[in-house]
Amino acid sequence: VPETVVKEFIQHRIKDTLDQIERLKAASRKIGRLLGRDPLAHEELQDVEANINKNMMNYLQDAGIEVIRTPNIPLETLIDMAVKKQPPFEEKGEKGFRDAVILFSIIDHMKTNSFSNAILVSVDPIFTHYEVIDRFKEKGQNILIGKSFAEAKEQVKKQIDTKLGAQGEKKKK
Repeated sequence: VPETVVKEFIQHRIKDTLDQIERLKAASRKIGRLLGRDPLAHEELQDVEANINKNMMNYLQDAGIEVIRTPNIPLETLIDMAVKKQPPFEEKGEKGFRDAVILFSIIDHMKTNSFSNAILVSVDPIFTHYEVIDRFKEKGQNILIGKSFAEAKEQVKKQIDTKLGAQGEKKKK
């Protein structure tokens, strides 16, 4: 999992937790007023962030999921892609920076580990754009993209069936 994805997930989790804490604080103040006493205690921001980070890293480690470090991506490359609206940068708005970092993280990880084939599971349709797939091909990397593990598994099965079918035809000839 690219480091950027992990960081983004953690930030969403922190925001959701802090939103819930604010709701609890409001309820605590109301209870305090109703009972004529101080509000109840609540979590501190640094405790929330530390707990969420720790829980996420423990989960990834227990699940055997490797966190892919973010490579050094030349700023000029990102700026050029953004200005030209090359996917994963999008025509509308200023979206695409995090997706570009994820893209380059995967490309770099595959290159560093000499992987020529990979499966990317993402619900983000930008990763199925032909220009994104071409970036992998330019590096000699083949990538299957599925919106779910089940979809990715089906794509792998189809490729295996196709290759086995081709080998069977060769044997017949």
